[in-house]
Amino acid sequence: MDMSNDERNQFVDNATKFLGYPYNYSFIFNTKNSIYCSDLVSRSAKPLGFNLNKDNGTTTIYDLIVSNDTYIFYYHYFDNEGVQYIYYLD
Repeated sequence: MDMSNDERNQFVDNATKFLGYPYNYSFIFNTKNSIYCSDLVSRSAKPLGFNLNKDNGTTTIYDLIVSNDTYIFYYHYFDNEGVQYIYYLD
């Protein structure tokens, strides 16, 4: 499912509302008053009708990867010798 430009802008507005929230290191407790990385993405997309939390538990990176609403377009990693590899996916 593709996002329109308006939806992208709304997504950014939704994410901006979480500025100032403390980081949730437990990923489970105090979820209303704190946030963690993949939770930020999931909670910003949900009002737009995108369900990125497939198991309805703690939103993890695995939820984002297996979601039909996620499109991976960029991937990078460092090998054991510190060489960075970057892949742009079409």
